[in-house]
Amino acid sequence: MTAVSLKKILTDANKYNYAVAGLVVLAWDDALAFTKAADETGVPIILQAGPSCREHTPVPILGKMFRYLAAQTKTHVCCHIDHGYTSVSYTHLRAHETLMNLVCRLLLEK
Repeated sequence: MTAVSLKKILTDANKYNYAVAGLVVLAWDDALAFTKAADETGVPIILQAGPSCREHTPVPILGKMFRYLAAQTKTHVCCHIDHGYTSVSYTHLRAHETLMNLVCRLLLEK
């Protein structure tokens, strides 16, 4: 399967009433383990480039790595690297709030 958008993953999660794990990747081994687990369980995931991962691996390489791993799975994988050079704040997430990603904000508030 190929990488899918966050909108696709959250639309499905909202429709079928389940949560999606956003997994912070620190290195290749993490990303590989997360995608293998997603593949074995059939559970969609969001791969997120963690700060130390971004510090040691150029963002263009991370994008290719995440997409490669997503293509190897039988389930949906969202590749989240759009904040590759800066940290994400709660205020920033609120600025992007829509009905589709309201689930993310509600999970943060708990």
